Amino acid sequence: MSIFKVVVLNTSEESREAIRVASLKKLKSPYTAVKLLNSLKGLYTLKELEKILEINSHILWRYTALINIPEKKTLQKIIEKYLKII
Repeated sequence: MSIFKVVVLNTSEESREAIRVASLKKLKSPYTAVKLLNSLKGLYTLKELEKILEINSHILWRYTALINIPEKKTLQKIIEKYLKII
């Protein structure tokens, strides 16, 4: 369990929302989304991530292999879904 997750679990709903907003502002780089996907890949299969993130597993694989990088809209979607998971 990550330190961030522990902190989020031990805070109020308002605090969690503030953390989410701050995190979204910090996570602007497409490479950040790739790092997030790679960390999730350690917990989930690409097929499971496909269902969670609603992004095709082949596209997710391309992102994690750095063949493609996510567009801004996709980046936002990945980050928002990631923050809901944790």
